[in-house]
Amino acid sequence: MGKKVRGTVTGLLSISMALGTVGSVSAATTGTNDIQGHWAQSQLQHWMNEGHLTGYADGSVKPNKSISRAEFVSLVNRIFGYSEQASLSFDDLSPSNWAYTDIASAVQAGYVQGYENNTFRPGADVTRQEAAAMISKLLNVKSDNYDALNQYTDQDTIAGWGKASVASVVEHEVMEGYPNGTFAPLRSLTRAEAVVLIENALASKIELNTVTYDLAGTYGSEEETTVIEGNVIINVPDVTLVNTEIKGGLLFAEGIGAGDVTIQNVKVHGTTNVEGGGENSIHFVDSVLLNVVVNKKDGTVRIVAEGTTTAENVIVQSSVKVEEHNVTGAGFTDVELSEILPAGSQVALNGTFDDVGLYAASVSVGLDGGFIESFQVDKAAVNSQITVSNNAQIAQLVLDAITKLLGSGTISKATVNEGAKGSSFQTKPLQIDGSQKDNVVLPATPPASSGGGTSSGGSNGGGSGGDTSPGDGGTNPDIPDGQTDEEKVADAIEAIEGLNLEWDTDVETTVVKVNEAISSLGLTGVTVIVAQGTEASEGNVVVTVSSGAITQTIEIVDSSVAKVSSLIEFEEALLNTNKSTIKLVDSFTTDKKIVVSRAVTIDGQNHQIELTGNDEAWNSNYVLQVYDTTGVIIKDVKLTGGDAGLLVNGSSVELKGTIDVSDNFFGGIESSKGKGLVSNPQLNVSSATLVNTTEAFGQPTLWEDKITGTISTSGQFTLITLKDQPQYYLKEENAEDPATIAEVSTADDFSAALDNASIIKIRLKSDIETDERFVVSRAVTIDGQNHQIELIGNDELWDSNYVLQVYNTTGVTIQDVKLTGGDAGLLVNGSSVELKGSIDVSGNVFGGIESSQGVNVPNTPQLNVSTAKLINSSEAFGKPTLWEDQITDTILTGEDQFTLITLKNQPQYYLEVKNTEDPATITEVSTADDFRAALGDDSIVKIRLASDIATDKRFVVSRAVTIDGQNHTIELTGNDVLWDSNYVLQVYNTTGVTIQDVKLTRGDAGLLVNGSSVELKGTIDVSGSFFGGIESSQGVNVPNTPQLNVSSATFVNTTETYHQPTVWEDEITGTIQTGETQLFSTTKEAQVHYYINSSNTIAPESDVSNNENIEAITEPETAPESEIVIDPESDPQTGAESDVQSDVDTSSEEASETDSASTENNAELKPE
Repeated sequence: MGKKVRGTVTGLLSISMALGTVGSVSAATTGTNDIQGHWAQSQLQHWMNEGHLTGYADGSVKPNKSISRAEFVSLVNRIFGYSEQASLSFDDLSPSNWAYTDIASAVQAGYVQGYENNTFRPGADVTRQEAAAMISKLLNVKSDNYDALNQYTDQDTIAGWGKASVASVVEHEVMEGYPNGTFAPLRSLTRAEAVVLIENALASKIELNTVTYDLAGTYGSEEETTVIEGNVIINVPDVTLVNTEIKGGLLFAEGIGAGDVTIQNVKVHGTTNVEGGGENSIHFVDSVLLNVVVNKKDGTVRIVAEGTTTAENVIVQSSVKVEEHNVTGAGFTDVELSEILPAGSQVALNGTFDDVGLYAASVSVGLDGGFIESFQVDKAAVNSQITVSNNAQIAQLVLDAITKLLGSGTISKATVNEGAKGSSFQTKPLQIDGSQKDNVVLPATPPASSGGGTSSGGSNGGGSGGDTSPGDGGTNPDIPDGQTDEEKVADAIEAIEGLNLEWDTDVETTVVKVNEAISSLGLTGVTVIVAQGTEASEGNVVVTVSSGAITQTIEIVDSSVAKVSSLIEFEEALLNTNKSTIKLVDSFTTDKKIVVSRAVTIDGQNHQIELTGNDEAWNSNYVLQVYDTTGVIIKDVKLTGGDAGLLVNGSSVELKGTIDVSDNFFGGIESSKGKGLVSNPQLNVSSATLVNTTEAFGQPTLWEDKITGTISTSGQFTLITLKDQPQYYLKEENAEDPATIAEVSTADDFSAALDNASIIKIRLKSDIETDERFVVSRAVTIDGQNHQIELIGNDELWDSNYVLQVYNTTGVTIQDVKLTGGDAGLLVNGSSVELKGSIDVSGNVFGGIESSQGVNVPNTPQLNVSTAKLINSSEAFGKPTLWEDQITDTILTGEDQFTLITLKNQPQYYLEVKNTEDPATITEVSTADDFRAALGDDSIVKIRLASDIATDKRFVVSRAVTIDGQNHTIELTGNDVLWDSNYVLQVYNTTGVTIQDVKLTRGDAGLLVNGSSVELKGTIDVSGSFFGGIESSQGVNVPNTPQLNVSSATFVNTTETYHQPTVWEDEITGTIQTGETQLFSTTKEAQVHYYINSSNTIAPESDVSNNENIEAITEPETAPESEIVIDPESDPQTGAESDVQSDVDTSSEEASETDSASTENNAELKPE
């Protein structure tokens, strides 16, 4: 007989998704030793304890494992409650992808978008600057002040598009940098960082949007709903809050004291906490709440649900009175008396409740009136007392602890389980079961009167209950004192009618009252069923009494409601001012308009009123006219067949539910003042869903006549002005005048449309070919509808042949088109142009789109591409997608879809970063001679290895250059196992050197950084060199201190041992920037050795006497760690330190095994 649909408890939701394996165990188990001592241990443990994060099958959490873009947005969506979805068309994302709906929600929420090549890259790691961009959008904060970035030594590595976002999240303390003074924008975000970032963002969002009321008064708008994105705090008495939606939580603070506060028509998404108030205090009227937590330090607070209020869960942590008064909604549904409720607390309940759970010991609970469907007493709730008043009833009582039951109220069924042995009842339940049903204390004698029982027949749609006569369960057919079935039914009906039940008495309360009425009659074999009234029944509650074959029904009628199914009944109800609500129980027709001139609610219950006999001329024939009145509500009805469905004439009207105004000749709903009327009309449709299948241009769904600003909408309409009338359309295309739209399929048609000033939108119906450019010199929208315009006959020389030229005008919009075959696809010449949708400029000889001012053109161009998706498959260096000629800052690009360079004094914008590189400055090499030649050619800025290279002598780099190994190997051949200073690669006395994705092997060391500035990126493999991986030293007569930055690299060194470090500093310290990696070091005389594997910092047994100082290079607790994967089979080399490493096995078989294990012994230094 429940009266609600249970919802979930909001807050941080449990998320397993791709962060843990399917079927994984909870990360809160004892297997989560990989978070012990972690900088984010407390946050991770909290998420695990709350079930928000699960681990892997082995019990680990892998806090330093990177998190993908898909995983990150999935976390954000669930924590922030984003569920509305956008339509997606990413090339790399199919609807079957596990994250498809989450990505659709993230795009709809507006905090993320795809890449310029129409991909989303769901499996790619999310970088720190990408996460910052998402969170800044989510929080709606963006700083133009970059001072917050000055604290970071690597601020120059933050992308231009990301600076404002990073500055914002740092300024709001949502993200921070690392102890080494870097922000590491390109580093992949880890699982731990994601958890902390999202927690910080949630707290910041709430804090940014928290509203505090600390002055008495009424807050909120009477006309529209106020939306508050954060928390609300009420800290004084005598506050009334109305028509408000609170996205965060609501706190009734201690400052209220013993005063009163009322909220009316308020929806709270978060938790409602009651920490202040008194005996007559907190009133919830017509409101929607999820969890209400009562925890007042001193005294008792009273909370009251009124009207349509719904509160799913009330958690009681201090003394309280929980009451329902004139409730028409679900009211308080579940009540939990928490285990932290202090002993001696008193809780009073008065109302109708689905489930009540008692978990606290030594408390007193009183059911002062009403009905409880299920009352559970937990085994921990010992020494508690429950008093059931004589006008109260508990349908099902389950005892798991010894409890004292007092009062003369009704307990229909009590289940006494093992822990409840010895419980006592002042009034015997109608039925007792359970393992200890015979070990309870019952009253010495039964109550003086016993009679027929009552069953409720469910709610919200009716039902039937069973026979509940006491004593013999209603199965005894005997007729006491010769009473017939007719007489028994008559006696019961008389007793029930004597109650004078009100129409708004709900089912459960009716059950209690009817039980009282017939209990003294001594009736047997009588069944009473109480059910919710149906749409067709007159009564709000229907009581059916039967005995044998005799049945009689009583309907408890709402005298203020009229149920109608014809025009006559409808008009009679309108004339009867006692009827505040008119409900349609069937559709009907009318041959004249129906005039409403008083406050009333018209509930169509999804039926229709149709005006018949109306012709197609305008006769002011409205189906319904509301004239010169206020307080009219119309909901769930179709009004059809008129010139319009509804006229709001100088009146205040609110529409609710589904309002269908299809099939009216001139439109849906008119709002006007009318002749001789004083008041302006007010039409509120913000809570309604409007339907109009016959909407067309000039036949709007809503319009205002000779007046403006009278309609309140929720943004579901397109508004235009036509014939001095504001007109509202559900579909944007219906707001366009067909006479101003041209659809074209040839070049001639297109030219003619451009020349016709009455045309404001041109749509392409097919692809168009032209042998000369099209010139646009007026405001117009060109919708390509994904077709193309191709310029044919253009040669490969620059002839200023543009496919489309916009010349010296404003207000031009171009969308969803491909412009191809020209020197460029589009020239924006001293004009204001906005691009939308998909704009493809592939296949033009010199580039995509030019923005310039032109000779004798007075205006600076303005090109807005921020909402467009640019495509250019023929983009190449010197052939940009966008460029500005002899002008700058004229292009608004919006988010990160372009890389900007300056070439030949032109700002050029490229979709692909690789296309910004001049091929003349890049060379690919495949031999040692080619590599040496490239190093000696100062015009080469990037050298790419096309294959593995073998050399018998070191390569020396003495100038700024980027060496991209493309995952190939440079091997030094012929090197013996003695120290000969044979490095594979030496960078000598220079700056600006970058080395990436390469293996350097078989030297004494792979790399020497000699008084130089070097950055390593990607995967750097230094396995197989005899004495170690990389040396950093100043060198003789070299003036500069070396600087080696490895923060963007992933090291591999399968031959690392105690005597063969991955990196070392010789006679110098502090030259290596490790970023967020965790390397381990030992200090050996004048050298500092750095290791990937911490076990390699331990000296072999014969070396222990050296007493070297060993320490881990780790960040403080506030810094994230990189994941270290340790090969459990690694065996530190033994033997005393020597210049000869004679035990290195250089066989090919050993090398093969070593290479295969390269992923086991590495540290990930991966800032992306």
